[in-house]
Amino acid sequence: MAAVSIADLTSDYRFHARILYPGDNAAQLQWLTDQYLLLAEDRSGAEITAHAFEGSSHSAQFRDSSPEQRRQAVQAAIEAVEAKIAGLVDNSERRPFGFRFAPGREPAALLG
Repeated sequence: MAAVSIADLTSDYRFHARILYPGDNAAQLQWLTDQYLLLAEDRSGAEITAHAFEGSSHSAQFRDSSPEQRRQAVQAAIEAVEAKIAGLVDNSERRPFGFRFAPGREPAALLG
């Protein structure tokens, strides 16, 4: 089994959220939170590897990540979206710092 990258899983979850809710950080955060809660419900750590149905059977190959790794990836994605939302709020509160001088009232004229 190849080693899983939490960063790659996180990126995948964030990409999925952006596809579902483009430009809506709050909706992305809610979807990621819902995914986390679904993953957190299963505390057993067990993965389903096969299902048997009446008259047929099915088995599937899971990607190289455990439920715990996927939970960590969703947690990281949530924290990244929260940071983005906080940054957008922070940016909206920024005020430019500086002085503007009217023509004829440049600093040298005012101070001289």
